[in-house]
Amino acid sequence: MRISVRRSKLWQESFLAYYYLWKNIEVACQVARKNTNSPSPLVIDIGCGNKPYGDLFTDYRHIGINPSTEDSKPDVVGDAMCLPFKNAIADIVL
Repeated sequence: MRISVRRSKLWQESFLAYYYLWKNIEVACQVARKNTNSPSPLVIDIGCGNKPYGDLFTDYRHIGINPSTEDSKPDVVGDAMCLPFKNAIADIVL
């Protein structure tokens, strides 16, 4: 099952992996946000799953892409190797 919210309990086996991974992703997203000058920024989240990082971009246009809808909630179903977008459309890509 894919995560939909970044919450982990101390007693879970994956706690330390997620704890550091999420902190690093959150910092990377903050840096990306600071370096985006677009008036209407677009985030493309490749392999979005259930979009657990969507809350980091609530004021951005956030498009999630995933290869299927099985156990996920993408906006676009597609292949990461052949994205269905124009070139240079995104301000941030996850």
